[in-house]
Amino acid sequence: MKPIVRTMLFVLFSTYAAGAVITLNPSITYQTMTGWETMFGYDLELGALADEILDQAANDLGINRVRLEIRAGVENDTDYWSLYRTGQVPYQTWRSHRYANVNDNSDPDVINQDGFHFPEMDLTIDTYILALKQRVEARGGNFYINLCYVAFTSQNAAGTQYIHDDPDEYAEFMLATFNHLQSKYDWVPDGLEIILEPDNVSQWNGTTVGNAIVKTMTKLQANGYSPDIIAPSNTHMGNAISYFDQLVQVPGAAQYMTEFSYHRYGGASDTNLQTIVNRAVQYGINTSMLEWWLSGNGYRTLHKDLKMGRNSAWQQGGIVAYAPVGQWGQLALYVLDNSDPKDPVFTIGERTKFTRQYYKFIRLGAVRIEATSDSSTFAPLGFINSNGKYVVVVKADAGGAFSIEGLPRGEYGIKYTTSSEYNRDLPDQSIGSGESLTTGIPESGVLTVYQKCEAADGGLYDLNNDRAINFGDLAVLVYYWTDCVCLEPYWCDCTDFNQNGGVDFYDFAKLAANWLTAPMIPPGPASNPNPADGATGVSRTADLNWTAGRGATSHDVYFGTSSPPPFIRKTRPLQHLTPAQWLKLLRTTGVSMRSMSGAQPPVKSGTSRLRGQGRAK
Repeated sequence: MKPIVRTMLFVLFSTYAAGAVITLNPSITYQTMTGWETMFGYDLELGALADEILDQAANDLGINRVRLEIRAGVENDTDYWSLYRTGQVPYQTWRSHRYANVNDNSDPDVINQDGFHFPEMDLTIDTYILALKQRVEARGGNFYINLCYVAFTSQNAAGTQYIHDDPDEYAEFMLATFNHLQSKYDWVPDGLEIILEPDNVSQWNGTTVGNAIVKTMTKLQANGYSPDIIAPSNTHMGNAISYFDQLVQVPGAAQYMTEFSYHRYGGASDTNLQTIVNRAVQYGINTSMLEWWLSGNGYRTLHKDLKMGRNSAWQQGGIVAYAPVGQWGQLALYVLDNSDPKDPVFTIGERTKFTRQYYKFIRLGAVRIEATSDSSTFAPLGFINSNGKYVVVVKADAGGAFSIEGLPRGEYGIKYTTSSEYNRDLPDQSIGSGESLTTGIPESGVLTVYQKCEAADGGLYDLNNDRAINFGDLAVLVYYWTDCVCLEPYWCDCTDFNQNGGVDFYDFAKLAANWLTAPMIPPGPASNPNPADGATGVSRTADLNWTAGRGATSHDVYFGTSSPPPFIRKTRPLQHLTPAQWLKLLRTTGVSMRSMSGAQPPVKSGTSRLRGQGRAK
């Protein structure tokens, strides 16, 4: 009976207004997304399923960032990894030397290439990272490589040495690594994570991190490299704050910082998370949670890190864990079962089923916007992707119905995952300007509403949202021409008009036909007025603002005591009246706005009329 009950329940959700209301305000923005990160474990063997797993990670999950680890022991006169790999030394010998150094020479400004050994890192790149990079780029995406330095020196054998706490030697090591990657692969990392978990390395503190940043960036930039700098990546969130405060005291270090990174193995509190956000805002940098591979992690943590923590990047775990999954494999994206070597099987991880509701739809370059709920049961996150499409992810603590206000006109897909249903699709909904979308979920879980490629009124072919079909749209189509793999839900930023998996002459012909015949699409109405419709007790010095209608070049403001109120003024810029201008409007009994499209002033239908109580004297 359960499936029948759920079907009937969702008929009710789509037929009747929801009690809970989620409201979007795109005029308030937060972080811009830079990546969903994963990593490839040492000695990982995906075997015959490698292609299928990588396809799923890139094209279904939307993974677009990888942690590429490099061990401190790369700088050594002996290549212990290759000796271990070929069976010439036992594992314990390899383990006790993989973070130990032998200096290439006594001059950190002169690199002796024979003193560095990269085969372990290269094997990971050649086997998996290049393949994942190709898949992400094939669908028109950008692939972010985060080079992460690892030095768990407590494993080092007695009598070995470690030199990378000297910032000049660390900088030389990084330049040698960048030169190697440039020479062999013709690319260099996008980001440099200075050190993994420095609070687990006795030779490092926040000042050491700051000195390493300054010396390394000075040397890298002198050689034409300028990666993002990611730090401090402590295990303990409280330590991350203290290390960050130390590193920014090093002269010049703060100017190079791009991303305040932290792990969640200790000190995981709202107070510490808010302090991290405060530091990031103070220094104008991003935040990222880049490791917590234990059972407490999952979509609830992701939701908090995105909302409260304002994360731009987030890592769930490694690409694969082997079945049966142990303590450190619970956050892997997929589970690989090799119990039958002739028939290996991989499945999506249980936690990934829920986090996929975020990864798949919130893409690189997405900007988080204000999203509020009048119910604590439904916690929303709102994003606008770089292609202009809206995404709303709702963390539901219980089943129920709700509506979403502030979405632009268009067609929306709806998908949810709960403990009993994975990847469940609900019927698409089309809404007009100012209309709300009503949906729901049968039990606790995650529901995603995502804007689809628009087919009405010629909007499908207006690829750059400028209300006209012209050379700008042709440029977008050419970007994806023939080389891209187009997949749902965004179909190469909607350039694959017939959704056949690629951009080709059919799509060019459709654009050309509409270029010649499609009328100019009228601008959309203003929306999301502030103060809100029906607000009372509005201050006389409050700003009056709203979200500009799509494609509008100006708005008319109507104000007065009659209904509809008389025309007052045309606004430029589009969406703001200062307190002085507001005071000139005399009495606050009725305000409405319209886009310059020739339409009559709107009435109360969700399309942008403001009304207020109170007086301005």
